[in-house]
Amino acid sequence: MSNIPHLLILGGGFGGLAAANEIRKNLPASQIKITVVDKKDWFMVGFAKLWIINGTRTFENSIGSLNELRKKEINFIKEEITQINLHNKNIETRNGILSYDFLIIAMGAVLAPEKIPGLSENGMNLYDHNQLTEIHNKIKK
Repeated sequence: MSNIPHLLILGGGFGGLAAANEIRKNLPASQIKITVVDKKDWFMVGFAKLWIINGTRTFENSIGSLNELRKKEINFIKEEITQINLHNKNIETRNGILSYDFLIIAMGAVLAPEKIPGLSENGMNLYDHNQLTEIHNKIKK
């Protein structure tokens, strides 16, 4: 059992990655273990969406792998979080339990286009990476 405190960061988007990188920059792995958990194993910089829409890049060459965090001595686990247990200082995923000493929740927003009447049927969402190619094709017409 290690005496090194464990920081668990939920979310591999802007907030989670900024926190992980800033903390690692200031505290070496000998002083704190950092683990990022996200349900996807990739990250896209926001403005890359515009490159996909204008056709200068594809989705595949606009993303970075969260597995690269290991090069900075930041652990990455691709898992879906099912429960946060603040009292027990652990989280549950589909495949197990992860304990922590410190927790950062940076899971981002959940899109709900169905909450705006007509948006799902008649609109597209720039923040949904699955719709970027469709947006590009409609603009191209």
